[in-house]
Amino acid sequence: MVWEASDWSGGCIRKNLQDCSTDGFVKYTGVKLPDTQHSWYDMRISLHECGRVCLQNCSCSAYANADTRSGGSGCILWFSDLIDFVGYKEHGQDIYVRMPASEIGEWDGRRSRGQRHIWIPGVLAWKCYNEDRLVELIDELILESSKQMEVFRVILIGLLCVQEDPIDRPVMSEVVQMLSSNTTLPHPKKPGFFIERRLHETEHLLSNPNFSSGNQMTVTSIVPRE
Repeated sequence: MVWEASDWSGGCIRKNLQDCSTDGFVKYTGVKLPDTQHSWYDMRISLHECGRVCLQNCSCSAYANADTRSGGSGCILWFSDLIDFVGYKEHGQDIYVRMPASEIGEWDGRRSRGQRHIWIPGVLAWKCYNEDRLVELIDELILESSKQMEVFRVILIGLLCVQEDPIDRPVMSEVVQMLSSNTTLPHPKKPGFFIERRLHETEHLLSNPNFSSGNQMTVTSIVPRE
């Protein structure tokens, strides 16, 4: 009853609780690797060994090559939610995401039917906005309540905050004002989910020995776990 009353303070429970002994991995290709704040890496081990190490640790959520040059080398493991995980049109990398066996079976079934679509929440919101289908993003219980327009407004503000050009993005004080008022919002422009660099810029980054982010959107220094 508390959920029907829009009281979500108790949080939510994963649909399929992970049983570490039956977990597996689903390969996502052409992506920007997630934030590496809660990660661990070892340049000495292979990708196969990397997967074995991840599978043995129930806290490990994903793994990938730490360096994609020359066919790939090294290992990087994630031990938290995968944050800032987006798709690329070009120069993306491969990542293996941990899933329960039951979800892997559902994934394989969709893939065999040619339904292999990977939707990143922000990308889906932008697609629905352009096609005037934002209502599809909202839970039915909210649609039946008086908060529908409030949710629409929050989605639009979110799209304004991820516009491709930083100059177009509102600053925090403007976001607060948008959330606390009923002023008309500007139409969001194309988001920056697929920022691509010219090839020579990419090669320059990859040739830099201090470059450790593994993607062309941000440069993040990988810090090993203590």
